Amino acid sequence: MGRVVGPIWKGKCGVCAFGSECRPEKDQFQELILGLELTGLPFLVALKPPIGVETIDEALPDGFKERVKSSWRLDSIEADSGA
Repeated sequence: MGRVVGPIWKGKCGVCAFGSECRPEKDQFQELILGLELTGLPFLVALKPPIGVETIDEALPDGFKERVKSSWRLDSIEADSGA
């Protein structure tokens, strides 16, 4: 996993990945990533945008990116990933 997330993530980190069929509601998504933020660990989130929004960025809580900019990575799963 070190090759994927880079050298700053050596040691512990949180990972959240849902299957391509799972899409949480926006409030569930926000609760999940805020919980990951509270762990204080770097984390990786890979999932489709929540129900009701077009992009992951639209679902992020206010100020979230600024607070965790050095400790997180978020990958959006494309709707037609072919998997």
